[in-house]
Amino acid sequence: MDDPALAFILDEALALLDEGEEIEAIIERFPDFSGRLLPLLRVASTLRETADEAIEVPLEALKEIGEFIQDKLEDLGD
Repeated sequence: MDDPALAFILDEALALLDEGEEIEAIIERFPDFSGRLLPLLRVASTLRETADEAIEVPLEALKEIGEFIQDKLEDLGD
């Protein structure tokens, strides 16, 4: 990023996004950068949501596999 001020503001904005602040509220904090900041925050938000979903599915599958294995081990013990 060539603009050090934008890089600094983006870091601040991403931290606020991580804390759960809405994109619109973040943009209001930095009106001079809103035009460049808004698309970046939207992409960051989408990537985080997608990443959360991508992690959630395998975790559920692992939980089910673990329960299946535990059931089979209990069956062997009987």
